Amino acid sequence: MTIKFIDYKNELLEVIKSIKSDFIAIDEMSDNKIEFVDEYIMGHKQRIAKGIEMLSRYIGYDKKILEVGSPHPFFSYYFYKYKNASVVCADLYDRKWKVNDRLYFKKLNLCTDMLNEKFDVIIASEVWEHLPCNLYAVRDMLCNSLNEDGVMLFTFPMSKKSEVPLNYSAQKELFCRANGHLREFKDLTDDFLSSIEVIERAYVKCSHYKFDIELDVCKMWGNRISGY
Repeated sequence: MTIKFIDYKNELLEVIKSIKSDFIAIDEMSDNKIEFVDEYIMGHKQRIAKGIEMLSRYIGYDKKILEVGSPHPFFSYYFYKYKNASVVCADLYDRKWKVNDRLYFKKLNLCTDMLNEKFDVIIASEVWEHLPCNLYAVRDMLCNSLNEDGVMLFTFPMSKKSEVPLNYSAQKELFCRANGHLREFKDLTDDFLSSIEVIERAYVKCSHYKFDIELDVCKMWGNRISGY
Protein backbone atom coordinates (compact mmCIF):
# COMPACT_ATOMS: atom_id res chain seq x y z
CA MET A 1 0.00 0.00 0.00
CA THR A 2 1.20 3.47 -0.80
CA ILE A 3 0.16 6.46 1.30
CA LYS A 4 -0.08 9.71 -0.61
CA PHE A 5 -1.00 13.11 0.73
CA ILE A 6 -2.88 15.76 -1.16
CA ASP A 7 -1.33 16.41 -4.57
CA TYR A 8 -4.34 16.66 -6.87
CA LYS A 9 -3.73 18.58 -10.06
CA ASN A 10 -5.22 21.98 -10.78
CA GLU A 11 -6.42 20.83 -14.20
CA LEU A 12 -8.50 18.08 -12.59
CA LEU A 13 -10.18 20.68 -10.39
CA GLU A 14 -10.98 22.56 -13.59
CA VAL A 15 -12.59 19.38 -14.97
CA ILE A 16 -14.82 19.24 -11.89
CA LYS A 17 -15.90 22.82 -12.52
CA SER A 18 -16.54 22.12 -16.20
CA ILE A 19 -18.91 19.19 -15.54
CA LYS A 20 -20.74 20.99 -12.73
CA SER A 21 -23.40 22.13 -15.20
CA ASP A 22 -23.97 18.51 -16.22
CA PHE A 23 -24.70 17.60 -12.59
CA ILE A 24 -27.18 20.44 -12.32
CA ALA A 25 -28.91 19.18 -15.49
CA ILE A 26 -29.11 15.67 -14.02
CA ASP A 27 -30.59 17.11 -10.84
CA GLU A 28 -33.34 18.72 -12.92
CA MET A 29 -34.40 15.20 -14.02
CA SER A 30 -34.71 14.00 -10.45
CA ASP A 31 -37.97 13.59 -8.56
CA ASN A 32 -36.09 14.71 -5.44
CA LYS A 33 -33.96 17.68 -6.45
CA ILE A 34 -30.99 18.77 -4.36
CA GLU A 35 -31.15 22.51 -4.10
CA PHE A 36 -27.53 22.79 -2.98
CA VAL A 37 -25.95 20.58 -5.66
CA ASP A 38 -23.84 23.46 -6.98
CA GLU A 39 -22.62 24.38 -3.49
CA TYR A 40 -21.98 20.74 -2.63
CA ILE A 41 -19.85 20.05 -5.70
CA MET A 42 -17.67 23.10 -5.20
CA GLY A 43 -17.39 22.54 -1.44
CA HIS A 44 -16.24 18.95 -2.02
CA LYS A 45 -14.19 19.48 -5.17
CA GLN A 46 -10.91 18.58 -3.45
CA ARG A 47 -12.25 15.21 -2.32
CA ILE A 48 -13.88 14.51 -5.69
CA ALA A 49 -10.78 15.51 -7.66
CA LYS A 50 -8.46 13.46 -5.47
CA GLY A 51 -10.70 10.39 -5.70
CA ILE A 52 -10.85 10.66 -9.49
CA GLU A 53 -7.09 11.07 -9.66
CA MET A 54 -6.54 7.96 -7.53
CA LEU A 55 -9.07 5.83 -9.41
CA SER A 56 -7.64 6.90 -12.77
CA ARG A 57 -4.51 4.88 -12.00
CA TYR A 58 -6.57 1.67 -11.84
CA ILE A 59 -9.53 2.21 -14.21
CA GLY A 60 -9.34 1.71 -17.94
CA TYR A 61 -12.02 2.24 -20.58
CA ASP A 62 -15.51 0.69 -20.82
CA LYS A 63 -15.80 -0.24 -17.13
CA LYS A 64 -19.00 -0.84 -15.19
CA ILE A 65 -19.19 1.39 -12.10
CA LEU A 66 -21.52 1.46 -9.10
CA GLU A 67 -21.54 4.62 -6.98
CA VAL A 68 -23.55 4.01 -3.80
CA GLY A 69 -25.01 6.34 -1.21
CA SER A 70 -24.94 9.29 -3.57
CA PRO A 71 -27.75 11.15 -5.36
CA HIS A 72 -25.40 11.97 -8.24
CA PRO A 73 -22.37 10.26 -9.81
CA PHE A 74 -19.93 12.73 -8.28
CA PHE A 75 -16.87 10.51 -8.87
CA SER A 76 -18.04 8.16 -11.61
CA TYR A 77 -19.35 10.80 -14.02
CA TYR A 78 -15.78 11.66 -15.00
CA PHE A 79 -15.25 8.07 -16.18
CA TYR A 80 -18.62 8.03 -17.93
CA LYS A 81 -17.74 11.20 -19.86
CA TYR A 82 -14.07 10.58 -20.59
CA LYS A 83 -13.59 6.77 -20.41
CA ASN A 84 -16.90 5.44 -21.75
CA ALA A 85 -17.86 3.83 -18.43
CA SER A 86 -21.34 2.55 -17.65
CA VAL A 87 -22.51 4.02 -14.35
CA VAL A 88 -25.23 3.06 -11.89
CA CYS A 89 -25.78 5.63 -9.17
CA ALA A 90 -27.67 4.27 -6.13
CA ASP A 91 -29.12 5.86 -3.02
CA LEU A 92 -31.77 5.27 -0.36
CA TYR A 93 -34.17 7.84 -1.80
CA ASP A 94 -35.57 7.12 -5.26
CA ARG A 95 -34.64 10.04 -7.52
CA LYS A 96 -35.75 8.38 -10.77
CA TRP A 97 -33.37 10.07 -13.17
CA LYS A 98 -31.91 8.44 -16.26
CA VAL A 99 -29.60 10.03 -18.81
CA ASN A 100 -29.31 6.91 -20.98
CA ASP A 101 -28.58 3.19 -20.65
CA ARG A 102 -25.01 3.97 -19.53
CA LEU A 103 -25.92 6.45 -16.81
CA TYR A 104 -28.93 6.08 -14.54
CA PHE A 105 -30.14 6.00 -10.96
CA LYS A 106 -31.56 3.09 -8.96
CA LYS A 107 -32.96 2.97 -5.45
CA LEU A 108 -30.82 0.93 -3.04
CA ASN A 109 -30.93 0.53 0.74
CA LEU A 110 -27.45 -0.67 1.68
CA CYS A 111 -28.69 -2.01 5.02
CA THR A 112 -31.46 -4.23 3.64
CA ASP A 113 -31.08 -4.71 -0.12
CA MET A 114 -28.78 -7.07 -1.99
CA LEU A 115 -26.99 -6.51 -5.27
CA ASN A 116 -27.57 -9.08 -8.00
CA GLU A 117 -24.93 -7.94 -10.47
CA LYS A 118 -21.17 -7.45 -10.61
CA PHE A 119 -19.18 -4.27 -11.15
CA ASP A 120 -15.61 -3.40 -12.10
CA VAL A 121 -15.56 -0.43 -9.75
CA ILE A 122 -17.55 0.36 -6.60
CA ILE A 123 -17.46 3.79 -4.99
CA ALA A 124 -18.76 4.50 -1.48
CA SER A 125 -17.79 8.04 -0.57
CA GLU A 126 -18.92 9.62 2.72
CA VAL A 127 -21.45 6.80 3.14
CA TRP A 128 -20.32 4.76 6.11
CA GLU A 129 -20.89 7.41 8.77
CA HIS A 130 -24.58 7.62 7.80
CA LEU A 131 -25.44 3.91 8.02
CA PRO A 132 -27.35 2.67 11.11
CA CYS A 133 -26.61 -0.99 10.39
CA ASN A 134 -23.59 -3.32 10.59
CA LEU A 135 -20.88 -1.75 8.43
CA TYR A 136 -19.02 -5.04 8.03
CA ALA A 137 -22.07 -6.72 6.45
CA VAL A 138 -22.45 -3.82 3.99
CA ARG A 139 -18.74 -3.90 3.23
CA ASP A 140 -18.89 -7.63 2.47
CA MET A 141 -21.96 -7.25 0.27
CA LEU A 142 -20.22 -4.59 -1.81
CA CYS A 143 -17.00 -6.59 -2.02
CA ASN A 144 -18.89 -9.66 -3.19
CA SER A 145 -20.41 -7.53 -5.96
CA LEU A 146 -16.97 -6.68 -7.31
CA ASN A 147 -15.56 -8.38 -10.40
CA GLU A 148 -12.21 -10.12 -10.14
CA ASP A 149 -9.44 -7.52 -10.44
CA GLY A 150 -11.97 -4.77 -9.70
CA VAL A 151 -11.27 -1.88 -7.33
CA MET A 152 -13.23 0.08 -4.73
CA LEU A 153 -12.97 3.65 -3.50
CA PHE A 154 -14.01 4.18 0.12
CA THR A 155 -13.83 7.60 1.75
CA PHE A 156 -14.47 8.57 5.38
CA PRO A 157 -14.55 11.78 7.41
CA MET A 158 -11.86 11.43 10.06
CA SER A 159 -11.96 12.90 13.55
CA LYS A 160 -8.89 14.76 14.75
CA LYS A 161 -6.49 12.36 16.43
CA SER A 162 -6.28 14.58 19.50
CA GLU A 163 -10.02 14.27 20.11
CA VAL A 164 -11.95 11.41 21.68
CA PRO A 165 -15.48 10.37 20.68
CA LEU A 166 -17.14 11.73 23.85
CA ASN A 167 -15.30 15.05 23.76
CA TYR A 168 -17.15 16.81 20.94
CA SER A 169 -17.21 20.55 20.77
CA ALA A 170 -20.76 21.92 20.57
CA GLN A 171 -20.12 23.06 17.00
CA LYS A 172 -18.89 19.66 15.86
CA GLU A 173 -21.81 17.84 17.51
CA LEU A 174 -24.30 20.13 15.78
CA PHE A 175 -22.49 19.56 12.47
CA CYS A 176 -22.73 15.77 12.86
CA ARG A 177 -26.42 15.90 13.69
CA ALA A 178 -27.22 18.28 10.85
CA ASN A 179 -25.41 16.06 8.33
CA GLY A 180 -26.81 12.77 9.59
CA HIS A 181 -23.51 11.38 10.89
CA LEU A 182 -24.13 8.43 13.20
CA ARG A 183 -20.49 7.56 13.87
CA GLU A 184 -16.97 8.86 13.37
CA PHE A 185 -13.69 7.23 12.45
CA LYS A 186 -10.50 7.80 14.38
CA ASP A 187 -6.94 7.25 13.21
CA LEU A 188 -6.84 4.78 10.32
CA THR A 189 -9.77 2.55 9.42
CA ASP A 190 -7.57 -0.54 9.27
CA ASP A 191 -9.94 -2.73 11.32
CA PHE A 192 -12.84 -1.99 8.97
CA LEU A 193 -10.57 -2.64 5.97
CA SER A 194 -8.89 -5.72 7.47
CA SER A 195 -10.41 -8.21 4.99
CA ILE A 196 -9.49 -6.25 1.88
CA GLU A 197 -6.27 -4.83 0.54
CA VAL A 198 -5.73 -1.08 0.59
CA ILE A 199 -3.53 -0.30 -2.41
CA GLU A 200 -3.50 3.48 -2.07
CA ARG A 201 -4.46 5.92 0.69
CA ALA A 202 -4.62 9.71 0.77
CA TYR A 203 -5.95 12.51 2.96
CA VAL A 204 -7.52 15.80 1.94
CA LYS A 205 -9.14 18.75 3.65
CA CYS A 206 -12.46 19.92 2.26
CA SER A 207 -13.82 23.42 2.64
CA HIS A 208 -17.29 21.94 3.27
CA TYR A 209 -16.00 19.82 6.17
CA LYS A 210 -14.08 20.63 9.33
CA PHE A 211 -12.81 17.05 9.21
CA ASP A 212 -9.97 15.50 7.21
CA ILE A 213 -11.15 13.03 4.58
CA GLU A 214 -9.46 9.65 4.23
CA LEU A 215 -9.58 8.10 0.75
CA ASP A 216 -8.74 4.42 0.22
CA VAL A 217 -8.50 2.55 -3.07
CA CYS A 218 -8.98 -1.14 -2.27
CA LYS A 219 -9.17 -4.52 -3.89
CA MET A 220 -10.16 -7.95 -2.61
CA TRP A 221 -7.68 -10.47 -1.33
CA GLY A 222 -8.30 -13.54 -3.46
CA ASN A 223 -11.86 -14.45 -4.41
CA ARG A 224 -13.63 -14.21 -1.06
CA ILE A 225 -14.17 -11.89 1.80
CA SER A 226 -14.65 -12.93 5.43
CA GLY A 227 -17.68 -11.41 7.14
CA TYR A 228 -18.32 -10.39 10.73
